[in-house]
Amino acid sequence: PHEVQTARISIIGPAGGDDRAFTQTQRQIVDRIAAIPCLESATFASAVPMEGRVNNSSVFVEDQTYSAGETPPLRRNKYVAPGYFRTMGTRMTAGPDITWIDIENGGYVALISENFAREVWGEPAAALGKRVREITTNPWREIVGVAGDVYDDGAHVAPPAVVYWPAMMD
Repeated sequence: PHEVQTARISIIGPAGGDDRAFTQTQRQIVDRIAAIPCLESATFASAVPMEGRVNNSSVFVEDQTYSAGETPPLRRNKYVAPGYFRTMGTRMTAGPDITWIDIENGGYVALISENFAREVWGEPAAALGKRVREITTNPWREIVGVAGDVYDDGAHVAPPAVVYWPAMMD
């Protein structure tokens, strides 16, 4: 985009962990910001590109076999709300963005970066409908979209393989 403004705000979650109420509060804040005249879009995420907030973890791919004790490669993880890719100017190379309905239904979806899709399935469209998860006890999440690669560690470092999880997941 021609111009993107970002801000970091922290909201203290409710005692007892009512994740749905917390995510609803985040959505209400974004909706109010989006209502400001002259803004094209608004969203929220755990981190924006080149911010320096990095979360990497192993990501299991359902159709791959892992030996006992083997962990899959580390992938960058970001938690995003609907509209993140449009707001950040990141093109979708296959499938749509996540929706609020995806989140309200438990967040059993994921998006991945194009380089992750090419590494594992050869092309972005082939990743659609496949499933990934962060740890073996977590539920599988269906890949519904593939986003273009984004530099996150500097322009001189190749874009990392990323899994974009919904802002809230059961």
